[in-house]
Amino acid sequence: MGDRIRLDIRTYDPDLIPSAARLVWHPLARSSWKGRTMQKSQMTPHQQRVAEFMAKAGQDVPTAPTVPAAETRILRAKLILEEAFETIRALGVCVWHRAAPEHGWANVTHIGELNFTDLGVEQVDIVDVVDGCADVSVVTNGTLLAFGVADKPILEAVDASNLAKFGPGGYRREDGKWVKSKDWVPPDIAGLLADQCTAAEEPA
Repeated sequence: MGDRIRLDIRTYDPDLIPSAARLVWHPLARSSWKGRTMQKSQMTPHQQRVAEFMAKAGQDVPTAPTVPAAETRILRAKLILEEAFETIRALGVCVWHRAAPEHGWANVTHIGELNFTDLGVEQVDIVDVVDGCADVSVVTNGTLLAFGVADKPILEAVDASNLAKFGPGGYRREDGKWVKSKDWVPPDIAGLLADQCTAAEEPA
């Protein structure tokens, strides 16, 4: 698979830059991490099982945050879309792209470019909905693993951040989505990745 890209940490004056830890990309040979394993204490039991599956399937699981090769990224994109579309079909929903056929291939970058149609309750398959949701969890968690990211601290931070959206000023939109208050602060994903890089560099 050749070289990998990993996150390095450089410290800056926090008074000059909003985040004290900034993530910088640079190449790192895979051999540097040979024999190392991701910290299980930072992984949910679900991710540990997905990691076991990927290992048996011969899929690379880096030990620190990294950017995998294009073939891996394309595979993860295909897996995520495949399971998402299967789940959407099970929901009894059809997704249409707004682009005219004569335009050929179109790059969909925003959900607003798609149209969603209810096919009726008779088209809903609850068994496939449940199966699809579980499969989506597997492939998205597998994508975290392909990028060398342990899920537990990420999920905890995102969950806490989502619950914080219900502060003063938040409201429910017409389509049912809750709109966060202006004081809401997003989770510090970059900082959490920096922490995982630091942990990976510590002696085993």
